Amino acid sequence: MLKALLPSLLACVLLASCAKSEKDSRPEDQTSQATTHMERGEYTEAISILVNLQTSHPEDPKISLHLASAYAGRAGLRVENYWGFTVGYKGLFRKAPEPQAGPLIDLKGFESQAPKELRDAVTHLNGNLKEFYKIRRRLEQIPYVNADKRQDLYRALDAIKGHPTAGGRLYRSVLGLVVARSTIEDTASVFNSWSKRNYPLCDAEFRLLVDWIAFSAGVLEELADDLSVAFPKDRAEFKRAEGELKKVSGLTREVNRHVKEGAALCARP
Repeated sequence: MLKALLPSLLACVLLASCAKSEKDSRPEDQTSQATTHMERGEYTEAISILVNLQTSHPEDPKISLHLASAYAGRAGLRVENYWGFTVGYKGLFRKAPEPQAGPLIDLKGFESQAPKELRDAVTHLNGNLKEFYKIRRRLEQIPYVNADKRQDLYRALDAIKGHPTAGGRLYRSVLGLVVARSTIEDTASVFNSWSKRNYPLCDAEFRLLVDWIAFSAGVLEELADDLSVAFPKDRAEFKRAEGELKKVSGLTREVNRHVKEGAALCARP
């Protein structure tokens, strides 16, 4: 009798298994599994599930938000801990009287070794760094994130780049604020290190400084764009700031071009 029932029992087991497998393969169930992993602090496991899920459902904005959250969690960032620091971030790019600041790149240390085209390009860049200075001062209260942890924050930003919802852009703007604060701090560190050697144009660190300015400006451009979607009423102000930062990015490319053209100066004895 048991032998006769065996095929039926096997069929029931297979059907139950298939039903469970079909249920577990649904996006909402996989997302739930990933969320459970995140609640346990198992971010790598959650990321693995969500990356595969995003590959098969690239247009689902909820999946990309969960993936960004998992990357941020693995970086040690709990966004709720940063809301207190970012209460005034809507005013980050707002026009306001700012105290005078000296140039970020001091020309006096290398006039003799820099060709006129490069001096002119750097002077122009300095004249467009007001936005950079203003934002740096306003971000100083946000905690710095070490470079090794920041890689996952870059992945989180990539996961929700161009997110179609205002909520997604708001979340991305919080991540962007944290990244911007740290990249701008790194830019200042490179400048300080370079300036201690009397601003040598032929030093590779000068090129690195210009690259860091460009990178930081790019992070801030994306931040301004995200905020323009998250807060459409303030779109004009954010777009103004984004335009100013695009100028900085363009000027860094001009400076780098003149650095390459002036490289022959460094080869002279």
